[in-house]
Amino acid sequence: MEYEPQNIRKCYPKRPIWSKKHDFGYVAVVGGSKIYTGAPILSGLAAIRAGADLTYTITPKHPYLTALNYPDLVPIDLETDFLSQINDEAWIALSKSDSLVIGNGITKRFEVADAVNAILSEYSKPVVIDADALHFLSDLDIKSEKSVVTPHISEFKIISGTSPENLDERIKAASDFAKETGLVVLLKGHYDVIAKEDQVIVSKSGTPFMTKGGTGDVLAGVCGALLSRKIDPFLAASSAAYLTGKAGELCYNGEGMTATDLIDMIPKAIKSLTS
Repeated sequence: MEYEPQNIRKCYPKRPIWSKKHDFGYVAVVGGSKIYTGAPILSGLAAIRAGADLTYTITPKHPYLTALNYPDLVPIDLETDFLSQINDEAWIALSKSDSLVIGNGITKRFEVADAVNAILSEYSKPVVIDADALHFLSDLDIKSEKSVVTPHISEFKIISGTSPENLDERIKAASDFAKETGLVVLLKGHYDVIAKEDQVIVSKSGTPFMTKGGTGDVLAGVCGALLSRKIDPFLAASSAAYLTGKAGELCYNGEGMTATDLIDMIPKAIKSLTS
């Protein structure tokens, strides 16, 4: 089944005139390291652009720079070089959030796996597990029953042991993995394949220029924003894939497209699909 663009309207109904902050979700982004400082910022900004009311970026390095350069985000300092511990301030932010995006830029270090598991074994609200966190997936104790994994094809081989090539193979592999694990799978590619235990959708939006580093972080943030609105994980994942691809289509920078260009186009993409 191909994604139907009108489904975006289910994610963005008309707002009541008396809407207030927190009606449309708080997102927590746990990610980053002293090596990859930008990944959680991209996810956090994407979540805000996709309609979340507030985003916490819980990161191990230089959150004061986040505050100075991106005042729309609420930075939480883990006071480490890598995601090796979770402090009280981070747990408070997690408790206030409505969804979690985890894994972007955290690296694959041994101690990081312990911190990721500490969070996911306690966090019961909707979760997007992305990027480096996928490398630990088989060892994670995931408490949330509304979890989405967002691998590209290399990450999918790590978590599933298979490397499907054509679209039909990807559909079958994503469906099999969803049935096996109970997770919603968003397998990224030229066409994104979104699968749950009993259903598969293919999203065909996007451009070949969306190979730039950081575009996956953007997609994870958009998905986190939709989950924070209490949208069903399968609808959230498939809508996030289509919406992010549509934002890419609206970028006119071609070879010069960046992940931040993609973020800037998210509101325009939402408007084009809901008006």
